[in-house]
Amino acid sequence: DYNELKPEEIYNVAQHILRSGKRLERVLENYLVYAQLEILGTDPLELDALRNHVVGNTAQIITEQAKTKAEEAERVDDLRMSVQNIALQISEGDLQKIVDELTDNAFKFSKPGQPVTISTHRELDRFTLSFRDEGRGMTPDQIQNVGAYMQFGRMLHEQQGLGLGLIIARRLVELHNAKLDIRSEPEHGTSVNVTFPI
Repeated sequence: DYNELKPEEIYNVAQHILRSGKRLERVLENYLVYAQLEILGTDPLELDALRNHVVGNTAQIITEQAKTKAEEAERVDDLRMSVQNIALQISEGDLQKIVDELTDNAFKFSKPGQPVTISTHRELDRFTLSFRDEGRGMTPDQIQNVGAYMQFGRMLHEQQGLGLGLIIARRLVELHNAKLDIRSEPEHGTSVNVTFPI
């Protein structure tokens, strides 16, 4: 009976409900984003419009989005950043979504105290945005099978969601004529590099 619950217990239950609601909202949003991206990829006019954006404050967008994810994960001290500013042919919202999903995965699949590093590197006609965690890593088969609705190691590790984050990031990257590369080894972390043409 709820009348017998202590205020702290009521608060804890309410917090659990709030967190669960936010996770459900994120799953639904990601499902809709994924469906929209799949439709967008078949429409040449919409694709041209998507690629017609330029964002100049990339360092600010990357930094703010990464810090937000670190705060949500309660791992602000684990975040390491070294990013530079450059103009990229992408919308602010799409860059935010890529950073959001890849940073979220880096925190989700590593433990508190393990660093999550986000850095950028410019080389001639390419700009690379890198995400590195020291978490549980992925096998070559898992990397090969990155796709919607697939979670890896769910039987071994408790996870939330449908596994759409990485595939959404990959699809956004592809739609912007960029490349997403995953390098990982079980128990030795994961590096995800997003390389944009400039």
